[in-house]
Amino acid sequence: MSEVLIVIANGSEEIESCCAFDILKRAGAKVTLAKVPSSSEDAGSLNLAFAHGLKTAADISIDDAAKKTWDMIIIPGGLPGTEYVAKSPVAIEMLKKQKAAGKWIGAICAAPALVLAPNGLLDGEKATAYPSVQEKLPDKTMAKEMVVVSNKIVTSQSPGTAFKFALELAKALFGEAKMEEVRKETYSMVCLISLYSNPNVLSIY
Repeated sequence: MSEVLIVIANGSEEIESCCAFDILKRAGAKVTLAKVPSSSEDAGSLNLAFAHGLKTAADISIDDAAKKTWDMIIIPGGLPGTEYVAKSPVAIEMLKKQKAAGKWIGAICAAPALVLAPNGLLDGEKATAYPSVQEKLPDKTMAKEMVVVSNKIVTSQSPGTAFKFALELAKALFGEAKMEEVRKETYSMVCLISLYSNPNVLSIY
């Protein structure tokens, strides 16, 4: 069974975190939530509040997560959650080892620009991110795309692209047939209005 880690903190984005969790579970992954603490006082707690007030508890701490290997590590966006992850030496070292090992990394919204790019994890990679932080990407040639897959790094733009992002993560780990199975199971033949095309034209995914 593929093991997936979603790294979250106080202020991580709900939709991006939960969508990835749900779709990858449906695809057959074992998904674990790891918390990065927001302060020294917060270090002993697994409880957290997402960016818009949803509360949950992580499965493990980031320190415990670092003791294992993962088939995929995902960093949702959201503020200030992304900033807490960016300041975590443990999380950054895990991501560097993940890339060096040729394993999958997923990042969405602010995370590609605030977590991956400053630490050299997007060097030589095409990527996208939340529109207001795309200037921080080293290669912007595909920044207008909703989801970008570059080698073993999958990036996406925002809460509005979270479902497509999650399906691409499922495809990366389990193949197109499984992704299609999950897409049909969740009735996701939905109309997505592209932010960068004619607003009167709907693209069907």
